[in-house]
Amino acid sequence: MWIGVDRVKEVNVHKLLKEFENIEFNEGESVEDFWMRIINLVANIKLLGETLDDTRVVKKFLRVVPPRFNQVAVSIEMIYDVKTLSVEDLVGRLRAAEDRFEDRVEQITDKAGRLLLVEEEWLEKHKNHFQVNSHKEGGSGGSS
Repeated sequence: MWIGVDRVKEVNVHKLLKEFENIEFNEGESVEDFWMRIINLVANIKLLGETLDDTRVVKKFLRVVPPRFNQVAVSIEMIYDVKTLSVEDLVGRLRAAEDRFEDRVEQITDKAGRLLLVEEEWLEKHKNHFQVNSHKEGGSGGSS
């Protein structure tokens, strides 16, 4: 009976480890949400008796960051020793970068929105000018 239980446990550990190796950020997923998914997966693996050290989790996290965090990930790898970096510290640094990135996106979006409004106002203001010129050109071309 115990042999069967051990085999089931081994199969479950193998399945969870495969899931850990294949885990990636979902489209638009926040650092916090991904962290919750990966930490739950790691907890389930540990419950089954398998060990996963922080270094492995940190390296995995850095390998799968979305493209907008690639430069941050490279900087972290260059500045910090990933063997001693805790998952919590990594997540904190990525969340700080995410907050700065989101603030920057909001600023750019706001400026782009204002520029679009200015362009629309300009087109509305000059619409009559374009209509008058097109009538003059059409009228003078037909009378020659």
